Amino acid sequence: MSYLDYLKFFKRGKPEEIIKLREIKKEISDTRKKLDELHALKEDWFDRKQRLKKKASKFVRKLKETQNKREEAEKKIREFLDERDRFNKEVKELILKIKDAAIRKNEAFKKFGVKYDPIQLKEQIKKLDYSIETEAFTFKKEKQVMDQIKELRKRLVESSEVEDLAEEERSFSNKIDEARKKADEAHANYKKTVEESRACLAEFSELIKKVTDIKKMQKEAFDEFIKNKDEFTTQSNILRSKLDELNKLSTIIKEKNLSSERDIRERDEKILDEKQQEVEEKLKSRKKLTTADLLAYQRRK
Repeated sequence: MSYLDYLKFFKRGKPEEIIKLREIKKEISDTRKKLDELHALKEDWFDRKQRLKKKASKFVRKLKETQNKREEAEKKIREFLDERDRFNKEVKELILKIKDAAIRKNEAFKKFGVKYDPIQLKEQIKKLDYSIETEAFTFKKEKQVMDQIKELRKRLVESSEVEDLAEEERSFSNKIDEARKKADEAHANYKKTVEESRACLAEFSELIKKVTDIKKMQKEAFDEFIKNKDEFTTQSNILRSKLDELNKLSTIIKEKNLSSERDIRERDEKILDEKQQEVEEKLKSRKKLTTADLLAYQRRK
């Protein structure tokens, strides 16, 4: 019902009741406007909280992935350390063995009067053979190389008594080189994995900070949502109270209007009855009727 309809309907209400009615209507309008604003605010804070929750979940998943990567890196670090230590230990053991082999070889050299190391002789012979096959020597130069090879083979025969010991020493030397190489590779892998672990730790720390900050913002958003929701509930209760108040006042004014209309109707009927009697008297006495008399008489009929 519009404001004019209210004025028309409650035209017989007391002035203070009409003023009170206007005040309640304004309060209801203001409260509804405030409810709309509070609803928009609480929904906005709720949506913000949900967005932050999704963002936090994304970082938490990344956090777990980073933690798993770091744990895997730490596992590899221990493995590479064990591998490096194992090969370093093997090098130490081989050094002891090669020292023993060298002592036995030197003793054999003295015992058999060997002057040349058979391993070195073999390498020299192999190198000279290769040069003959790959280089274009003159006849004279080739003969010189062949004579040199012949002399080296002669010395090799003379050194045959210590050849096995020399081979043993050479074998230990090769094993030492191989073990050192593997120890160096393990150490390089260890250093590389340590850097990866540190990078994971730095990323982990950064993610922890981000998750903590987001959780804080998420709590703030949720607190704001609850605050606006509680205020929305309070204003809703106020609106219900104001609507009840409006209904009660409307009922009171309506009842007064009905009573006033009854009184008016009874008064009008009484006037019409009196007017009719007056008209009937005029008719009996054959007096002239006025237009007002005729209208009153017809209205009563």
